Amino acid sequence: MSPDRSRVVYPVIWFADLARDRKLENNLLLVYNMLQAGTLPPGRPGAYREVR
Repeated sequence: MSPDRSRVVYPVIWFADLARDRKLENNLLLVYNMLQAGTLPPGRPGAYREVR
């Protein structure tokens, strides 16, 4: 969850979805790198938008 609660990541659900549907794009590393670098587009505080 981001400090301003604009974004949230549900890793267990994400992993389960990837395991269930092999057609889904696995962009876990990309999202991790974007979160780490702070390069995600701005979000609305308190929106709890899911990041995938």
